[in-house]
Amino acid sequence: MPRFEFIEGSSKKFYEISLRESSITIRFGKIGTEGQQNFKVFDTPQEAKKEYESLISQKTKKGYVKVSDEVAAVKDAGDQASKKELSKQEFWALIDQSKRATEDVEEQLEKLREMLGRLSADEILSFDMRFNEAMRDAYRWDLWGAAYIINGGCSDDGFDYFLGWLIAQGQKYYEAALADPNNAGSKVEPGDFVECEDIMYVAAEAYESLTGKNDFTDVAVNVQREIQGESWEEEHVDKLFPKLAKKFSQ
Repeated sequence: MPRFEFIEGSSKKFYEISLRESSITIRFGKIGTEGQQNFKVFDTPQEAKKEYESLISQKTKKGYVKVSDEVAAVKDAGDQASKKELSKQEFWALIDQSKRATEDVEEQLEKLREMLGRLSADEILSFDMRFNEAMRDAYRWDLWGAAYIINGGCSDDGFDYFLGWLIAQGQKYYEAALADPNNAGSKVEPGDFVECEDIMYVAAEAYESLTGKNDFTDVAVNVQREIQGESWEEEHVDKLFPKLAKKFSQ
């Protein structure tokens, strides 16, 4: 990953950028820190390359200097351009980008399918792994209770589909719901039924379309999960989340 540095007085910053077919990964921050990371997928490799070159040009005009390949290799030994596994940040960047400018889940999934279709097989597999890690982290009794109130009932499968919808809302909404399950219903109107089963299969579809193979379940990472927290009885769930109950039990 090419690395650029800006050192002037007390300001010491780095900027790393890599181009992989139709996607760009950027890492930036203060020298000596891990920094922040952004990830973006483009419609074509040509668009990605154009943006890649533009961003480098912008940084060099601001005084950033490219370090030698040898120095970059040492500083970036654990994260070379040949790396194919998507990070957690890259996973959420794809979700957030697919949702941009739409609240329609079907439109979002169509865009997500297109973006996954421009990734490598390894990247698609790691997207599926990150998705299932997000499912695992949200597999909690309190969130199940929130889903039960919001949707007016929630079976085992229904909870999976609800979590699929929750993940599809993007990182900020997802993390807010994990912090407080009352937040899971903040954008839902009474009478709406929210779930998204199809997002559970987009990675498999993209993988099979790319490779022509039907061995996805054999090669995908199996993320184990067990429900966390204290269980509840249906007749008492409203008392656990009075805010949600007031909104959705009308």
